[in-house]
Amino acid sequence: RGGPQHPHPPHGGSVKRLLVIAATALAAWMLAGAAIDQGAHLDRQRFAVPDAPRVVTDREGEVVQVVRSGGVDQRWVSLDAVSPHLVLALLAAEDQRFYSHRGVDLRASARAVLDAVLPWRRRTGASTITQQVIKLTHGRPRGLWSKPLEVVRALALERAVSTVSYT
Repeated sequence: RGGPQHPHPPHGGSVKRLLVIAATALAAWMLAGAAIDQGAHLDRQRFAVPDAPRVVTDREGEVVQVVRSGGVDQRWVSLDAVSPHLVLALLAAEDQRFYSHRGVDLRASARAVLDAVLPWRRRTGASTITQQVIKLTHGRPRGLWSKPLEVVRALALERAVSTVSYT
């Protein structure tokens, strides 16, 4: 009436109940993911550096064609060859808590669940860089268990490799 209009509905008992349900569902989902740890082995071959490209030249030595492994144009470089500024910019944009989680950002995951269930919230993602690496190397088919399997693999990858600090 005479007071300011609020763009969001008031926070009452139903929202608190929804938050408890969402948190419980997230915890159960994460525990279910941990339960399928047997099937979450890391295929180390998926992390192997691809064979060097074959260069086809003519009799004059001019490059005619470059044939890359699997037809994919990838160039692998050592981490030392990447600017620390680029690494820090990537971390700032993609995974701000990279050094404080072990492959899965539970706070971001909880936020993403809330964003998905509350109608007035903007949807956001929660995948860490480690989870993105797992998606790129192992794929992620659609299905109920795909995200928990990705989570378990991300945790396994974090246990298997060290993290270089640029801070």
